[in-house]
Amino acid sequence: MARKLGIWIDHREAVMVVVDNGDVRIKRLESNAESNVNPSEGWKGSGTGVPQSISQEKKAQGRRRHQYRAYYQNVLKEIRKAEQVYLLGPGEAKRELKNEMDKHKDQQGKLLAVEPCDRVIESQLIAKVKTFYRV
Repeated sequence: MARKLGIWIDHREAVMVVVDNGDVRIKRLESNAESNVNPSEGWKGSGTGVPQSISQEKKAQGRRRHQYRAYYQNVLKEIRKAEQVYLLGPGEAKRELKNEMDKHKDQQGKLLAVEPCDRVIESQLIAKVKTFYRV
């Protein structure tokens, strides 16, 4: 039996259901990315007329993008061990992870499906993955 992986992912964490020779395991991976909180308002010095919050937000967005990329690379380490992948999640993270997978030739063809899915408890996620793989 091939090693199969179901991943529920958002920008805070990835919950991975590993199905391997009838065994089912759960693995969690935190993103440790900054939250999307707006910085305090203000104006940049030197009379630029540019709100300081815009400059700070651009820096924060850049940091978050870098943190998300590192997070996706950690998830990809787990995906490399699998032969088939089923991807779920509520927002953009699943699409962003799919795009990261598409950049790696060794990952192409593993992804069987990408589906929207709100947060679920572990037992629901396990059931969803088992149903998908008909295990």
